[in-house]
Amino acid sequence: MRKKNLTFLILLATNLRLAFTSITPIFSNIQKSLQISSTTSSLLITLPLIMFAICSVFTDQIFRKFEFNQTMTGLLLLLISAIILRPYNQITLLIGTIIIGFVLALLNVIMPSLVLNQFAKEKQKITGYYSLATSLTAAVGLLLIVPLTKYWGWQLASQLFSLPAILTLVAWFTLKSSHPAEPTFRLTFNKTVTNKFKIDAHLLILIIFMGLQAFVFYGLSTWLPSIFESCGATNSLIAILMFLFQFSGLLANFIFIQIRHIKHILVLAAASFVLGAVILLANQVPMLLILSAILLGLSTSLIFTTTLFLLAKDNKRGANSDPAKQASLTMSFGYALAALAPITLSCLHDILNSWSLLILLLLLLMLLASYLAYRLDK
Repeated sequence: MRKKNLTFLILLATNLRLAFTSITPIFSNIQKSLQISSTTSSLLITLPLIMFAICSVFTDQIFRKFEFNQTMTGLLLLLISAIILRPYNQITLLIGTIIIGFVLALLNVIMPSLVLNQFAKEKQKITGYYSLATSLTAAVGLLLIVPLTKYWGWQLASQLFSLPAILTLVAWFTLKSSHPAEPTFRLTFNKTVTNKFKIDAHLLILIIFMGLQAFVFYGLSTWLPSIFESCGATNSLIAILMFLFQFSGLLANFIFIQIRHIKHILVLAAASFVLGAVILLANQVPMLLILSAILLGLSTSLIFTTTLFLLAKDNKRGANSDPAKQASLTMSFGYALAALAPITLSCLHDILNSWSLLILLLLLLMLLASYLAYRLDK
């Protein structure tokens, strides 16, 4: 049963980013095919983040109200349907994107609680495993989407991203059928805090930390191509650099699994970001950008995985310790900031006319996030 639960969690994790982060390389194809503006195409990233921010608040309420097995089945079916129907026209594109954001918001929030309830003694290792699966599928999606689009068209290429969700649904049905008499998973909620949940100092720091790291990650994910271009990178090199930025998350997760102390992970994350940022600020050789992309991807992935670990960590802080509630509030604020990152950095760039100052801003935010994570782990 334990192995099947772990297999399902890993498969579930493969869906957490793939459907919306891996389609950015084909934005131009989508714009030409459906005759939409670049602003509308950017909604394919912004809308899921907005849905993350809104829906995260209500995740624990949804799973309290409805039976877990049925809810999970419904979410997976919704995700598959939305991915398949999304590319047909402008309306289905936006509606499908909203549904994808809704489903992924709920799944992202409950994952730390599932880890805590099913693998309490192996939180760090299991968190590393499922974060690894998330990063791997996102990176592979970025690598494959362009050649798949070239041969089969962007519609079918994007629909193929439903395959992990289909495999997850099959694994879910298999898991349920193997033990029909008992609940497949349990989500434990602290009923004493359902209506009177206090945001104490610990949770406030956790919320701010989540917001900072999400702002940095999605800000970089959106504007790194433009920053690389300003450093002299060609379009083909930029594609490779963005793949390396995502793919370095795999290395980050291996490191996270192996290193026992969070403070060592945070030092490595901060140092990697500093070095990657310095290369961007002082770089005169485009090929050195490869090192920068790897370091920045390593840093942001380490911080993101630390976030998942801290959300899954059982702090045993009395009646106010409700992991599901903490995760919903934390992710809601975090993704609200993440949704603001692309447009905020764009406006600042227009005002300052400099990427260097924005890189320094992101560096300061990452260092602050690392410090807050250190405080939380203590």
